Amino acid sequence: MKTFIFPQFEQRHKLEALRLRDIEERDLRKGGNKRSREIADENYRKRLQAIALQGIELERREEQERIRKKELEREAYRKNEEPVDDSKLVEAMFDFLKPESASEGPQPSAFRVSWHPGLELH
Repeated sequence: MKTFIFPQFEQRHKLEALRLRDIEERDLRKGGNKRSREIADENYRKRLQAIALQGIELERREEQERIRKKELEREAYRKNEEPVDDSKLVEAMFDFLKPESASEGPQPSAFRVSWHPGLELH
């Protein structure tokens, strides 16, 4: 069985599985089951396998997180090293001001004066 990067995770869960095995064996023995030790040991082995899988999954997620952080660092370094183009910088800073679509046309004005046939302006 593989040892984990997180020994406290492994140790805590192994102790819990051992405790459950003892409780399960005692309960099965009280119930009159002659194979109480075999059944409890089999369930204990299954729990240990589940713990091993959890540890492997935990290690895999940690490794993925390390890789993601390294990629972010590389990307930040690359962006920091490339020359600054003023027009791109201004465009990136004020990108939020661009209209949603080019087909919007002129916006209605709240101060526009409309001419009505019966209305005379003095």
